[in-house]
Order: sequence, then structure tokens, then C-alpha cells
Amino acid sequence: FDPSRAPRQAVERATLEEADARVRGALWTQRQQVSDAFFTLLALDAERATLAAAMTKLETQRRLAATRVTAGSALAGELALLEAEMLRRTQALEEIDANRRATRAVLASLTGRSVDETTRLALPSLEAE
Repeated sequence: FDPSRAPRQAVERATLEEADARVRGALWTQRQQVSDAFFTLLALDAERATLAAAMTKLETQRRLAATRVTAGSALAGELALLEAEMLRRTQALEEIDANRRATRAVLASLTGRSVDETTRLALPSLEAE
């Protein structure tokens, strides 16, 4: 009979419970970081698609303005404004692309999986199963 056995077991159980709680806390933080990176990447993808569509429309307007300037029915300033706006949006696209690359790298680092441009991300289903 060892009278110190029960107290030592209690200490070991408490130590184990503390370690489990620390692991759960660390995993919660990791999951939150993965979630943040995942949804940031989805938001950047949506923002890029919107901006790309706007650029297509702006390019059409620019071509029309160039034709009108050539025909003499518009001032060159109108064309210059459209070209300046296209430059601004091109810069915004490049900034989004840089942020997407950085976010993909973070997500890959957190998950230990490759997350390149071909990796397709999708929103989780909101339907209850």
C-alpha cells in the first residue's frame, strides 16, 4: 500500500487536463487563423473578379472614346481620363494579386498543403445537414 499514490495520480490527471486544454487552445487559434486566411482569400478573389469586369467595361469605353476623339466628336481629355482610370484599376488589380499570393502562402503554411493559383476554394454550404 502506497499512501502517496492517489495524490500523485490526481496531480498527473490535473497535469494531463492542463496539457489538453493548452492543445485545444492552440488548435482553436490555428483554426481561427486558417479560417481568416481562407475567407480573406475568397474575398480577394471576389474583389478581383469585380475589378476585372469593371476593367473590361472601362476598356470598351476607352475604345469608344478613342474612336470619338479620332472622329472629332470628343476631346482628348475624355480619353486621358479613361486611360488614367484604367491605370489606377490596373494598379489595384496588381495590389489584389500581391495580397492573394501572400494570403495563399499563409494558408499553405498554416495547413501544410499546397495552395496555388489552381487550387479552387469554395464557400462552405450554409444548408444544415
